[in-house]
Amino acid sequence: MPGYLKDSNSWKQLTNTYAKVGGSWKQGQQAWVKVGGSWKQWFSSGISDLFNRVNSAGSLGTALSGQAWTNLRGVWNIVSNRAQSSSGGSNYPMATIDLGTTQNTTSTASISGGGAGIAFWVTDTNSWWVAATDYNLSNYAVNTGCSTCCSCCMIYDCFNDCCPIITYCVPSGRCSSWNCNCSSCCSFANKTDRFHFLKIFRSVAGSITNPVTTNLLTTTFDGHNAGSYTLIAKIRLFLTSTLITLRGYNTSDTQIGSGTTFVVSGAAQSRYGVSLAPATQNASDSVDDISVEIA
Repeated sequence: MPGYLKDSNSWKQLTNTYAKVGGSWKQGQQAWVKVGGSWKQWFSSGISDLFNRVNSAGSLGTALSGQAWTNLRGVWNIVSNRAQSSSGGSNYPMATIDLGTTQNTTSTASISGGGAGIAFWVTDTNSWWVAATDYNLSNYAVNTGCSTCCSCCMIYDCFNDCCPIITYCVPSGRCSSWNCNCSSCCSFANKTDRFHFLKIFRSVAGSITNPVTTNLLTTTFDGHNAGSYTLIAKIRLFLTSTLITLRGYNTSDTQIGSGTTFVVSGAAQSRYGVSLAPATQNASDSVDDISVEIA
């Protein structure tokens, strides 16, 4: 949450706090004040990281906002300015930071494929939530029209000579006086539907469920396995103590579809981070950047 100080009778919003420790200024992630005998938090820096630092194996290091990342599940690395995990989405790898508060938040992550997303309300390695994307396709054929064709046979009387049987294919109704076998002849066109999903996963004491799956967009192409996916380049997660709202955005930061909401109770925790989840198609192994802001 932002903090405020009064300067020359005007309230100024703080973006960071600092304290001098051992002669050096240190950036603080949280600030507290004692009110009526109780400590009250009045500032939190949130979480922000672009992962734009030297490649490293086994650790994400320190976020831009100053907190140290913790590998909670799986292995995480810095690769080409991305948070990358080699542990596979089916293992739900995640690296987290303690935000220090369970207040309402808005979290945003830039991603480039299925399964990549945001870990939120994380208690421990076995109890957590994950918001992610997924993609899938369906091949099918569309009937473009049918007609009836008859194979018709007529034997010519050639003065008792043996004459050949002549077979014709003519439109239905034109061969009623002949000995005909009629059938429908249909034409089909191959199609591909591509689906673009938002998903929410939850683990309670190690039991993982997928309570929310929402298709944001269906695109249709001619041919089987045709076309390409519209990239969900960013997901944004809005959390209150009773409601999860998840939305997807394209590369122009324009919302795709209507998003999804999910009602919850008593789930809020203070740890957030980057994560992977299982992806059906177009799987990704990394997150490009993340921010968590206190609303």
